[in-house]
Amino acid sequence: MFLWAKEPEYRPLGRMETNELVSTLDFLDQHQYSYKIEGNTVLVPEGDYQKIKLAMTRAGMSSAQENTGDDILMKDMGFGVSQRLEQE
Repeated sequence: MFLWAKEPEYRPLGRMETNELVSTLDFLDQHQYSYKIEGNTVLVPEGDYQKIKLAMTRAGMSSAQENTGDDILMKDMGFGVSQRLEQE
């Protein structure tokens, strides 16, 4: 139980296509960052997330698509927005 509690929380870096996934994994291996893979999603320790995103952006690899879930809220919905969307 103690060892399980010490394992860091992982945060999704982004869902990627195969070619982008390979280059991202190469970058993470080159810089010796720890990560996990779940399908096409790369997970990194939450404490290192900002540092990794900054390093990837500086290396010109900022195209990883992070699905934060608020993208629908940022669209202009026009007149007559549904109550469900207003509550979100």
